[in-house]
Amino acid sequence: MNICRSVQICSEGLGVLFGRRALAEGDLTKGADSARLARYVMTLSFGLAVQVAGEAEVDELLGVVEEVLAAWRSSRAHG
Repeated sequence: MNICRSVQICSEGLGVLFGRRALAEGDLTKGADSARLARYVMTLSFGLAVQVAGEAEVDELLGVVEEVLAAWRSSRAHG
């Protein structure tokens, strides 16, 4: 199995799990695409892993995560 297929399978599985939990806890609206959100999280995770392998500074990567979380919170607050 190639890496692209592995990522797809992980994303789909996370999408199902994330969607069920997020809907149950009120974190997602009914129209949200949980598979797409899971793919986004996987992409961010893999991107961070590449940055770590490239010896990026931890503070820089934590800043990236903080920006993502701030954007998430802002989008939830506005709609």
